[in-house]
Amino acid sequence: MAGDCFADPVYTRNDGATVTTGARVRDVACMDGSTVMTTLAVGTRVTIIAETDGWYKVRTTDGLEGWVGQWLLSVGGEPPAAAATVTSAATVQPLPASGLIRGVSTHAVYLLQNGKRWAFPSERVYKSWYVDFSGVVVVSDASLATVPLAGNVTYRPGVRLVKLQTDPRVFAIGQYGVLRHIASEAAARELYGDAWATLVDDILDVTFSNYLEGSDVVSSSDFDRTAESAVTSPEDNIRPTGFAL
Repeated sequence: MAGDCFADPVYTRNDGATVTTGARVRDVACMDGSTVMTTLAVGTRVTIIAETDGWYKVRTTDGLEGWVGQWLLSVGGEPPAAAATVTSAATVQPLPASGLIRGVSTHAVYLLQNGKRWAFPSERVYKSWYVDFSGVVVVSDASLATVPLAGNVTYRPGVRLVKLQTDPRVFAIGQYGVLRHIASEAAARELYGDAWATLVDDILDVTFSNYLEGSDVVSSSDFDRTAESAVTSPEDNIRPTGFAL
């Protein structure tokens, strides 16, 4: 940790992390003169949004932002599930026929379609489809409970690249959550540009079952990124019953 507070530059981050030791969240990145805003329990998932020497700025699923000592977190995985803020009871609305919904007491956002709901497992998945949470309808917890959970939403095709934390392979994402291993750096560069590595998101091993693994992408001709990214609505990316590669 730096000897002087506020002496080091602050860098932007967007990573998931887990609290490994009860963590005090402070208003500034300094032990001296800071105010403890809250304490996070062991196992709490947070999003790291910035860092400076010895400190991470984190955002909780409730939207609280503050500074935590780096030694109190284990960095890895996707940021925790997308959250939309409920400002008052007046924001609660009747259950719509389709669209984006969330409950009053939960932080997860769901896609409502054909009488079922699909969860967005992380903010990164959500942000691959939407810019913000303005389209999320808040419904009562009782209404939410009437809609059966069908599965998870997968990344928008052709936009990001993903890899597992336990597997060094990098995958392009096709429609219906089909992962295509990019077999070479040359192919990745041809499809996603010289900065392709900045588009790679880690996904947790437990979410790998949301996807199917297709054939390798050996050259750029094996994957039509333009056609894949033309899928702009998660409703059009729900895998049809009986779909097989």
